[in-house]
Amino acid sequence: MTNKWLQVIGLSEGDIENIASLPPFLFQSLKGAELIIGARRHLKTLNAYFPATATVTSWQSPLLKTLDEIEKYANKSVCVLATGDPMQYGIGISLIKKFGNDAVHVTPAVGAFSLAYARMGWRMDDCKPLTLHGRAIEKLSPHLYPHAKWLVLADDKYSYQHIARYLHDKGFKDASITVLSNMGGVHEKAAFFANTEQAINNQHHNNIDDFNTIAVNLKEQYTPQSQDEGLPPPLIGHSLYDDNLYHDKQITKQQVRAITMMNLRPYPGAHLWDLGAGCGSISCAWAQMGG
Repeated sequence: MTNKWLQVIGLSEGDIENIASLPPFLFQSLKGAELIIGARRHLKTLNAYFPATATVTSWQSPLLKTLDEIEKYANKSVCVLATGDPMQYGIGISLIKKFGNDAVHVTPAVGAFSLAYARMGWRMDDCKPLTLHGRAIEKLSPHLYPHAKWLVLADDKYSYQHIARYLHDKGFKDASITVLSNMGGVHEKAAFFANTEQAINNQHHNNIDDFNTIAVNLKEQYTPQSQDEGLPPPLIGHSLYDDNLYHDKQITKQQVRAITMMNLRPYPGAHLWDLGAGCGSISCAWAQMGG
């Protein structure tokens, strides 16, 4: 740890509200930093504690600009402020990928997922952690099946309504949605919607802040959108419906694709060479399952 020049400090809502709650070694890292980077809400709250000699900046878009700025301070003293656990869809992953594990020391706070599991009383292995931050709503499609439970990092205070409309259109109208805002802080609050229609029609966002995590319970009830659609396929053997693919009818049919996927056993990050791919239906199914 002592040779690592890039400190990534995960902050809880309580830390942001009271910097004195940070462990002493993290506070000293912050006080001795030459470059400090964080979100605007971190910098605004902690501004009084930054050393006068430090360069303080928020994240730029695209992210590469900030990474280039950090690289200028290599082997000096850099502190990056993050929310919760920086390794859960967070900046810690990008920094380690860019600068290597030998340069980066990550100290997580209790992350949003851990807090949400506790608030909802859900088991970790019975729930899928996901994110909509900077991602399209269609990224949720591989996880659409009865009884599924999701915890979703929101993009903003309206993300829960985007999810509700998506589920409603897919036939999961009875899915319940709970929006957990500012967990772990004095301003923590929750908004509960018993079904997607309630969430879609909600016009009052007083109990929802931009910084929130969305708990979704798809439950058992499911209404197919057409007589031929049936229940969505399970994740094992998951395959796109034929009508969701562009083709000239010369296509490996859905049932055969499902059996093929069960034998190929795709997993996130796995690589497939599809030789003689035709219209690409097998590759599309592979990618949809995370390969």
